[in-house]
Amino acid sequence: MANSNHNHSGPSWVDGHLQTGADWQGLSPNSRAWLHCANRILSVTECEEISEVMEGFVRAWTAHGQSLKASWKLEGRRCLVIALDESKAGATGCSIDALSRRLQEHGKQNGLDWMQRNTVLYNVRTGFDWQEVNLHEFW
Repeated sequence: MANSNHNHSGPSWVDGHLQTGADWQGLSPNSRAWLHCANRILSVTECEEISEVMEGFVRAWTAHGQSLKASWKLEGRRCLVIALDESKAGATGCSIDALSRRLQEHGKQNGLDWMQRNTVLYNVRTGFDWQEVNLHEFW
């Protein structure tokens, strides 16, 4: 596990952890992506749960009745990437809202915040340590 800076207790990232959705490799490299970083590292059980949640969500995800070709990946037991191949059907405001609502529901059920926007998680190029700081300290 990576170290964090003095502003946060415990590790910020689990090196080498990667989970991908069933269709991740089949997505276009030009896919639209959303990144959601949890406010803490997920437990192994929570990783299994978010895997099931996201797999179910992307399989059922639609925009104006059209199925969307999407998948997900979880890195470092913390950062969730949802990617959408918009070559056949694109996201709409309602479909993006559905994604946000699902992540908020999951977070509420598990004591997680997937919508946190005041923290920056970054990697120092000189090593593998991930750092976590408040946004105002990053700039």
